Formats: sequence, C-alpha cells, structure tokens
Amino acid sequence: MKHGKAFLIGAVGTVQGRLGWAHQTIKQIFDEYEPILTESNWLGGQNFDCVHYVIRFGPESKEKIEVGRINKHKELPVASQLSMPELHEVFLNKPQLRDFIEAEVKRVLDYVTVELDLNPVPELGL
Repeated sequence: MKHGKAFLIGAVGTVQGRLGWAHQTIKQIFDEYEPILTESNWLGGQNFDCVHYVIRFGPESKEKIEVGRINKHKELPVASQLSMPELHEVFLNKPQLRDFIEAEVKRVLDYVTVELDLNPVPELGL
C-alpha cells in the first residue's frame, strides 16, 4: 500500500545510549518538512516515490551519506550517522537538540537533492 509521502525519517542507535527527546524532535521535523517536500513535487520524474532516511547514532559522526538501492516499495534508502556522545551533550535541551538534528537533516536533504538532481524546494533552502 502506497503512503503517498515523498519523505520518511527515522532514527536508530548503533551503540548503547539514550536518545532522549530525539525521537520527538525527529517527528516534529518530519511533520514540518514532509508536507512541503510532497507538495513541491520534490521527486518529480524519479523512478522512486519516497526518500526513506535513517539517522544512525553511533560512536562518532561521519561525513559520508549512504544512498542505497531502490527497494520493492519504490523507496530510496538514505542514511547518515551522528555521534551518540554529541547527542548526549544536547539531548535534554530541546532547542539545542533541534538545531543538532535539523542541521543533519538539511545536510542530507541538500545532498540528495543535488546528487540526484531533484526539484528544488526553496521553502526549505534546497
């Protein structure tokens, strides 16, 4: 069953640690970004229907953004890694947590938009 969304986002810890308010913050970012991305025809003309992005919280942050192969649901898997220790420095301060996570979401969205030649989304600075 198609969900009709151009963007999905989730998070997982790859090392032991607490995510604190991270899931709630990620949900808030999703709720703000997803309607804009879907309504702007961000993925217009692509052979996939959705970018499925996972933020991994690991031992350290990594610059590399992983882009997988389109799956049977016509979703393009994308992942990046942030530092669990850095998350722990901000996870009890909601504004700092939002800045920390949102900067990574914007970095990944910008990368995907440029690398895959997706339609620009000026409302999000893409």
